Amino acid sequence: NVNFAKDAGLSSPADIVGKSDDDLPWTTEQTKMFQADDRTVVESDQPKLNFVQARRQADGRDAWLQVNKVPLHDTDGSVMGVLGTYQNITEQIEAREALRQAKRESFEERQRLARELHDAVSQTLWTASLMADLLPTVWGKDREEGEKTLAKLQLLTKGALAEMRMLLLELRPASLVETELKKLLERLAEATMSRKKMEIVVLADSISDIHPDTKIGLYRIAQESLNNIARHSRAEHAKISLKQVDDEIHLIISDDGRGFSKENNVTDRMGLNIMHERAADIGAQLSIDSEVGKGTTVTVLCANQPGRRNNHE
Repeated sequence: NVNFAKDAGLSSPADIVGKSDDDLPWTTEQTKMFQADDRTVVESDQPKLNFVQARRQADGRDAWLQVNKVPLHDTDGSVMGVLGTYQNITEQIEAREALRQAKRESFEERQRLARELHDAVSQTLWTASLMADLLPTVWGKDREEGEKTLAKLQLLTKGALAEMRMLLLELRPASLVETELKKLLERLAEATMSRKKMEIVVLADSISDIHPDTKIGLYRIAQESLNNIARHSRAEHAKISLKQVDDEIHLIISDDGRGFSKENNVTDRMGLNIMHERAADIGAQLSIDSEVGKGTTVTVLCANQPGRRNNHE
């Protein structure tokens, strides 16, 4: 019929007559599978119903089909052929996969937030609680030492507050979209410094009218970069630079840490693949320059296209 002819890249149903599967756009593997299904139906004289197959269309893309095949009989009751029907369910399959992916990402994000809450905030508050309990005793014995303990306590509580602000921000995804990228980067730096003794300078321009996908992508790349710096670099100083040059956004994160050699296969351990994937999702170019003993610099170049949508929408 007309729909089948269109899927096969033919002008009309009449063009199908006389052709075999080998003459149609299907791949060799798909052709063998279709013929095997037909043969099974013919030899068993039993229908094969409601099964899903992939098939290469005339436009070069694979479609997902829900297929039914039943035997056709002649007047003597012998099998003379196969009647096949199918429904294109590609959109349903893709929507289902997108939902599964979203659920996976949501679960992974909840797990990450739970780890951050335990590893950062809970530990910091536990330490602060111990120091608060000891403070009266220390103060009574040595006021100077008590003042030092109080300063440390103030620093710990300030750090816990910074971490909680960041976690609460991420618990409400809409707030990430609503908050200016400059402010997000400043809060990231503040939260990182609260759990790691290092100085992070943020030199960020206020850039308006960034597409939400682009903003979140840049934020996640900066987040992963700072996590790497805190966990692996042993850096004392780091810098985040954000600016717009013509219609392009430049995000650069650098540190003075120990760096690494690309030959040492640290890509997976440091999450560099994830950073490249996030950059690809927003159409950005990401480069990572590092040398042992000379720190690391992550550079992201991304076109500022407010109306742009990523490949997942």
